[in-house]
Amino acid sequence: MHLKIGELIKNRRSLLRLTQEDLSQMSGVGMSTIHQIEKGVGNPSYQTLERLFQILGLEFIVQIKNTN
Repeated sequence: MHLKIGELIKNRRSLLRLTQEDLSQMSGVGMSTIHQIEKGVGNPSYQTLERLFQILGLEFIVQIKNTN
């Protein structure tokens, strides 16, 4: 199952019972930016995602795709 990043952030935030405002205050990322990311219309930088992931207890994993 592959979730889009915005869905992943929203689901994890909800699981942790955080509001967008809570996440914004904890991460220093603006509420409007979080809202856009969760709706799938934002284009966040790696640094923004890293800050959100840190608060949410998530990590990036890069994997090479099998092209065969």
